[in-house]
Amino acid sequence: FFSYSTCIIRISYFKMNSIIKAKYNIDGMSCSSCSNTILSHISSLHGVIKSDINLTTASATIEFIESDLLSSDILINEIESIGFGCELLQLSKLHDIEESNSNLNN
Repeated sequence: FFSYSTCIIRISYFKMNSIIKAKYNIDGMSCSSCSNTILSHISSLHGVIKSDINLTTASATIEFIESDLLSSDILINEIESIGFGCELLQLSKLHDIEESNSNLNN
């Protein structure tokens, strides 16, 4: 008869992230289909909280959680990857949030 015990160690760490509001100028957006394409693409990105595309002013306002996977530069690259020009006009930090991550190890 054998006996063993399993030890589970929980490792937690906290990382401060910021909620960012950024406004971009969008080049090449000429119709509602263009604005819907951008809105759909940006809204599907993990970390995007809110996005507003304004066809009249050719601009986008995006609120997102800044992280290693999502930043203003990454958003510019994402918009450019679907065929539009993009330039950052304004960037502001709304507030910080604390993100908790936990890992289980055997």
